[in-house]
Amino acid sequence: GATFSAHRVEEESEFLTSEDNWFRPTNFSNGPDGCLYVLDMYRETIEHPRSVPDDIKAHVDLESGDDRGRIWRLTPSGFTFTAPPRLGDLSSAELVSHLASTNAWQRETAQRLLWERQDRSVIDDVRELAKTSKLAVGRRHALDVLKGLGAMETADVVRALSDDDPRMQVYALKLLSRQLNTPRGDRNLKNEQ
Repeated sequence: GATFSAHRVEEESEFLTSEDNWFRPTNFSNGPDGCLYVLDMYRETIEHPRSVPDDIKAHVDLESGDDRGRIWRLTPSGFTFTAPPRLGDLSSAELVSHLASTNAWQRETAQRLLWERQDRSVIDDVRELAKTSKLAVGRRHALDVLKGLGAMETADVVRALSDDDPRMQVYALKLLSRQLNTPRGDRNLKNEQ
C-alpha cells in the first residue's frame, strides 16, 4: 500500500525555535496575506493537573500564564505586505479564479464562499478551471466546488484520473469510490463507459 516518508531539509536547523520556555505553539494557520500564523498558548506549565503528582503540584502554579497568549506572524524573507483581496465582496464569477491562487487561504476561502452561495451560474467556468489550472491544487479545489454544487460528473473524475499530478489521481480515486457507493453514481459510470 501507500506509505509516507519524511526527512529533514537541513540537518542542523529548525523551522521555529524559542529560548522562552513558556513558548507553547499549539496551532498554525495560513493567513490571507500569505503568512503563517502561530498560536502560542504561552503558559508556564501545560500539564493537566491530574497528571502532575501532588507533591509537585504543591510547588508549581499550574495556572501561571492563564491570562496570556500570543499570535505570531511568520513572514518569508523580503516580505512586503500587500492587502489581501476582500473575497466576500467579489462576485461568484470573480471567485472562480481564486480557486487557483498560490495563496492557500484565498483558495480555501473562495471554495467556501462558492459552496455557501450555491451559485450554479459558475459551473462551466469551474469545470474549465478543473481542466486547465496550472496548479494541481487549483484543479482539486475546482473539483470540490463542482461536488459542492452537485454538478460533478463522472467525466470530471475520469479526467482527474489521468492528471499528470499523482495527488490528483489519488483524489480522483477517492471521489470515484464515493460516487460508486451511490446508486446514481454506479448508473452514471456505466453510461459513460
